[in-house]
Amino acid sequence: MKEGETLDSILSKLKTYEKQIERDKTEEKYIKHPASFLNCLEDFEEEEPQEKKEAPKCPKCGKELSALFCDNCMIQYNSKLEEL
Repeated sequence: MKEGETLDSILSKLKTYEKQIERDKTEEKYIKHPASFLNCLEDFEEEEPQEKKEAPKCPKCGKELSALFCDNCMIQYNSKLEEL
């Protein structure tokens, strides 16, 4: 707090670190101790909310694709959603 960090900012960065630990499946022995975390707060900038990406839809019927395959039309698409 002496360096100008607010409690809200520290807690927000802690949440960011917690998400990073979960996302990366960090082993417990590599998780920072509280003092280490507080000494490197600049490494944990608050994440900007990411836009939720919509699942790709079948160009033919509009149904959501599962693994680029339309269960409704029985058509498989490549990564660019072009018919194979």
